[in-house]
Amino acid sequence: MKKLGGYLLVSLALVVAFATGGTWLYYKDAIHVQQRSFGELRALLEPHIEFYLPEREGRAPAVVFLHGCGGLSIATEPRAHAAQALGYVAVVQDSMTPRGLDWPAVCDGRALQGAERVGDLLVTLQVTREHPAVDPERIVLVAYSHGAWTALEAFALDDTLPTSLTDSPGDHLAGVSGLVAWYPYCGWGVGFSEGWAPKIPTLMLLAEKDTITEPKPCADIAALQSEAGHKVRAITYPNVSHGFDRDEDWVDLYDPVMAGRALSEQVSFLKQYLGSYP
Repeated sequence: MKKLGGYLLVSLALVVAFATGGTWLYYKDAIHVQQRSFGELRALLEPHIEFYLPEREGRAPAVVFLHGCGGLSIATEPRAHAAQALGYVAVVQDSMTPRGLDWPAVCDGRALQGAERVGDLLVTLQVTREHPAVDPERIVLVAYSHGAWTALEAFALDDTLPTSLTDSPGDHLAGVSGLVAWYPYCGWGVGFSEGWAPKIPTLMLLAEKDTITEPKPCADIAALQSEAGHKVRAITYPNVSHGFDRDEDWVDLYDPVMAGRALSEQVSFLKQYLGSYP
């Protein structure tokens, strides 16, 4: 069982850094995490979990999408449909709407940091496993930025409860067979810097000129894990920035060629760990 200290450092640092200047009020929602029972959090989130079912008989593997700090985007639905077309159940969960959060509060660290959002992931996984169309033994996470940070924090926790939950049904990552992590935050204070569940293969897709989530810490962690024999691989795409896979106004260096290569890597990963279907 991993120690909780790693991911709690962020909250501690905020307290120390801002206690003297009054700025701590700006970050109070990040410091004081609202705890809920698993049932309470499920009741909050379940209406905002959407399933895209493939046209095939029997139970299918699932791809669970975790959005970034900006919430659901114009890329969300096309990505879900793409997974659906491959024969998988696509699962999309919104962490922002049920809390009434907007992107600035989450993106600048004032609310819902990655370690807290782990509770959302655990609820989504439980709901996914219980869905009659899903094979509960074959689930891959596809996570973006803040969502990828969240997923990696979940791996580091093992069976320890995240700060947002007072209880859980246990067996948190049952059925999870892989993670595709698009440009996650891997900087100071993360709980997974010393590693995570080595049985879960992980593919990190990073951007060389990312100024939002610097790629080097992620690449370094991936290299250490790979050298230790874990199935962790990082690919850093040149001359692109955060969000390089989507053609949206806020993306500085969108590159359709690099985006296509990264999406191709993701498809190969899904087929490797979930199977391939005509």
